[in-house]
Amino acid sequence: MNSDLKTVDESFFSDENREEAVSAGVALVNAFRRIGVELSDIRLHAPCGDCDITEYAFTLGRIRVEDTKEMAHTINRRMSMLEEIERRWNAEHPKGT
Repeated sequence: MNSDLKTVDESFFSDENREEAVSAGVALVNAFRRIGVELSDIRLHAPCGDCDITEYAFTLGRIRVEDTKEMAHTINRRMSMLEEIERRWNAEHPKGT
């Protein structure tokens, strides 16, 4: 056994790029959940040495047509609500006053 080798700790297996990707994925899923959209099949994929993907990447997975319609409806409804709030705010607080 080589006595020159030092012991390691958990940081030996640390992968900052993966940790950053996981953090971004968590933020994305939570953002969608805030507006009522569930990304139940989202997946994080590691970089691929044999393909064009050179960094961590996400796929949203397979989404049934009915689920896609529901997701689009939910997002559009929430966007309409935000646009109405913005319209009211701008009417009550005109620029330059």
